[in-house]
Amino acid sequence: MLPEAVKTYIHTHRQEAVDTLSKLIGFPSVATPQPQDDFPYGKPAAEALDFMLEQLSALGMTCTNYDYHMGAADWDDTLPPHLGILCHLDVVPAVQANWTSDPFTAEIRNDRIYGRGAIDDKGPAVAVLYALRAIKAAGIPLRKNVRFLLGCNEENGSTDLAYYLAHAAMPPQVFTPDGSYPIIHLEKGMLRLEFTKQTADPIVRFSAGTAPNAVPADASVSLSAAFCGTAKQGSQILPAKETNSPIRALQPTLPRRKAATTPLPDC
Repeated sequence: MLPEAVKTYIHTHRQEAVDTLSKLIGFPSVATPQPQDDFPYGKPAAEALDFMLEQLSALGMTCTNYDYHMGAADWDDTLPPHLGILCHLDVVPAVQANWTSDPFTAEIRNDRIYGRGAIDDKGPAVAVLYALRAIKAAGIPLRKNVRFLLGCNEENGSTDLAYYLAHAAMPPQVFTPDGSYPIIHLEKGMLRLEFTKQTADPIVRFSAGTAPNAVPADASVSLSAAFCGTAKQGSQILPAKETNSPIRALQPTLPRRKAATTPLPDC
């Protein structure tokens, strides 16, 4: 059970936490595939890291910037780090057309905050910041050192983590607030594969999404000219049943140019 002083701090500083998260969302910190502006993942990701390290330094934590790959903040740097809390400040790309508001301007609607990174992983990073502030304000002594780690390239291969590990050790106990509650123990890894296959299907080209690790917001398909207008039209591409997915399959026989988020092919 949380000490009353911690709960009181969290409740009384709720709006301040929302304001901090809003500022952090304002950095369009999509990690660039190549260094830009003398930063390994681009200037916005570097600015987001600077912003968070400033907050943690003001809290009295000892901060280290690992060349804008990752930042670290130690609760008590006279002790070896024992508990690591690992978050990331980079986000997946945002396509404005798929949003009802600016993805990099936080917006409050129905007591929810909307913006790229609000859940993954800027919101949790700010939650950790305010948890540490609450512990300090409550005067709770920590006998072991806590190291708060903030990466800048989790969404595109975690090269930030590899850079950190080449320069410093990971604490013996680590958790990341970047998954479903209550706990996920060890993800099995990640594969990025390309498949090719010769086929007689009428699909000439199809594409979806903007990043390999994000659920696509839209998809498109192009059919061969020989297929369009034949008796087989519509026999292989059927309307999707109602689901929670924003993507719907299309039936080319329909005269509509598009349905849901998926454009019809030019036939």
